[in-house]
Amino acid sequence: MDKLLKAVDPKLSANFDEQEIEHLMIVGLWCAHPDPTHRPSIRQAIHVLNFEATLPILPSQMPVPTYSAPSAHTSTFSQLLSYGNIESESILVQSSSYIYNTDSSRVTTSSGASSPSASHL
Repeated sequence: MDKLLKAVDPKLSANFDEQEIEHLMIVGLWCAHPDPTHRPSIRQAIHVLNFEATLPILPSQMPVPTYSAPSAHTSTFSQLLSYGNIESESILVQSSSYIYNTDSSRVTTSSGASSPSASHL
């Protein structure tokens, strides 16, 4: 518990409940687990934060996160934004009928069937 209390913001001037801090820190670590299947649902996290459920037992060491290579239907590329020298990364994901572009400067969704109003946008 002492190690958890060292992480508390000193601006709180020891004006906090130690048990609340313990729950908050452990739920935060639980939510940040590298394996998404081991993370709690929002409902589980809220129940623990409200003292309606017991604290989870976290491993003493978290596993190292691993990232898989993109699938055949995903391509990643870098693009310079037209309004400056800021480099952004956007991802195109193609499903069976739609292509989604995650580049926030050019949000597009297109499908095989064209919409008559789409050309007016």
